[in-house]
Amino acid sequence: MTAATPIGTGTFAKTPLSHLLVSLVERGLSGTVVFETPSGAKSALVLERGIPCKVRTAESVALGPLLVKLGHVDKRAAQETFAISREQSSLHGQVLLAHGLLGADELELALRAQIAAKLELIGDLGPDTVFGVYEGADYLAKWAGGATPVAPLCLIWRLIQHRTEPAVVSQVLAHVGRIPLRIHAHAQLEHFGFGRTELSLLEVLRARPQDIEALNQMGILASHLIERLVYALTITRHLDLGTGARPIGIGLAASRLETFLSPKSVPRHSRPVMLSATPPPGAVAAVTASAAPRIATGVAPANSPQAPAVSPLASPAAPAAAAAKSPAKNSDSSPPSSRAETLLLERRQALEQLAISIADKDLYEVLGVASDVPATAVQAAFFHLAKLHHPDRLGPGLADLRPLATRVFSRMTEAHQTLSDPNKRATYDHRRSQDASEDAESLQVQKVLAASASFQKADVLFKKRMLAAAELEAKRAYEGDPEQPDYAAFYAWILASKPDAELQLPQLLEMLDEAVKRNPESERNRYYRAQLLKRLGRIADALADCRLIVERNPHHTDALRELRLHNMRRGGSTRPGGSKSGANPSSRPRPSGGKSNPPQGSKGKASQPEGLLGKLFKR
Repeated sequence: MTAATPIGTGTFAKTPLSHLLVSLVERGLSGTVVFETPSGAKSALVLERGIPCKVRTAESVALGPLLVKLGHVDKRAAQETFAISREQSSLHGQVLLAHGLLGADELELALRAQIAAKLELIGDLGPDTVFGVYEGADYLAKWAGGATPVAPLCLIWRLIQHRTEPAVVSQVLAHVGRIPLRIHAHAQLEHFGFGRTELSLLEVLRARPQDIEALNQMGILASHLIERLVYALTITRHLDLGTGARPIGIGLAASRLETFLSPKSVPRHSRPVMLSATPPPGAVAAVTASAAPRIATGVAPANSPQAPAVSPLASPAAPAAAAAKSPAKNSDSSPPSSRAETLLLERRQALEQLAISIADKDLYEVLGVASDVPATAVQAAFFHLAKLHHPDRLGPGLADLRPLATRVFSRMTEAHQTLSDPNKRATYDHRRSQDASEDAESLQVQKVLAASASFQKADVLFKKRMLAAAELEAKRAYEGDPEQPDYAAFYAWILASKPDAELQLPQLLEMLDEAVKRNPESERNRYYRAQLLKRLGRIADALADCRLIVERNPHHTDALRELRLHNMRRGGSTRPGGSKSGANPSSRPRPSGGKSNPPQGSKGKASQPEGLLGKLFKR
């Protein structure tokens, strides 16, 4: 079927590309979007049931240079294999695969990254770019290369991160105002391809609704990234704003569609100078920018080991003084230069530990005094500490730690100025008593963050087949936030993957039943349950889960494979919905507890866009 006239037209000036994609996903559109610049350059995007599958741009985005940029193929190999592909009239990716330069999985990830790069290029076209939407038409059907489905929410988030004007973001966020933001009960945040830091912030938001200002005060993400994150969740309705509308994009993509090819050598995040030969436990995790961020309440992140407590009253050179006063058995055998280096290293470690821990101490702890001491004792404690930790007293051997010493001394100065002034001290004491009443809530937020981090680590470790480490992290996630059904389901799945798990399968199935009951939208959890049902011999129930997954997401490869294998063994149709597909799924109630919703792309049943997105097209 082809369409001679578009069902909708517009310009980027009125409808940014991210908004256009949201509307197409909501409609579940199958067809082609054609983009044309004032100069006549044309690009095209093909979608199947709302999922982007093919993109062709006026300006080429070649696979070879992309792989070179990501470090997976060197420039010479890319050029040589491209020349071979031209000679053989074959696809460059297939030549790379045939020569062993890429694996099949890497090629699929690279093709998705190529589609994302092409969409970003389209997003860079000027505001006068015109687009038309042609339903039911595939204008790239004869173009070389097959379809490569990519998770639409993941593409939308990439565009919003890098290709959305701040004015557009501000316009949408103006409708949100200062209301507490709440994650929608049916939200599937994993389909956006968010990074670890973004997911940590969202887990905090899931634990307690908060407004944008409160999220900014946490310091987890830069303010402009928080705004774009909230913007993305707003236009896709993954925030519950009280309208009753379901999130957009639910069930449109399996988790395998959300991954792009990553650079081979990922640059490390910057961190403060840490020159100790043996950093103290938790030191690196606490000061690395990529670690779980510090909350505004002043409580240390719970997902990293706490650094050993260091008394601010103790001199960094105290170990040296104690060693000099109490003769050690081997003191005479160590040369003076070696002892000096050891003492310098100990002082370095003590200062690094103090710089890490001092931000989490209250002002009384900073000065090492009780909360009822008079102002004279506060002043005496400060002067004593100033002699020990002033940046000018570091000496040449510790000159590189001056930024850390400055941070420590600034905190001590703040404590002195506040606690020695009666009015400031009274205000601080009042706020301190209020903070104490909120400790339980702060600790809960910390547990949520730690569980989120452990869940993500477990996922990575499991994919690397590091089963023991994955089990440990998954257990931490499950115990840290037992209210998250995804954590329970993944932990049960890892336990079921162990060689000696057969006797535990009934108990693990109960965990998965509960997880599916609490989050019936999760395809991943439902597929885990289908696998356990199959191992327990409950084939009909397993097939019912797989059919429900495929009804909601026809691109779920694993569920499709299970249905086809079953049909082939029975000698029936290989079509998931065929009449000989095996056991009747109606032999027991649907795992979801009711009838599944029709696919968003089904003809005649596609819901119309609502609110702001309903005004995107003119017919």
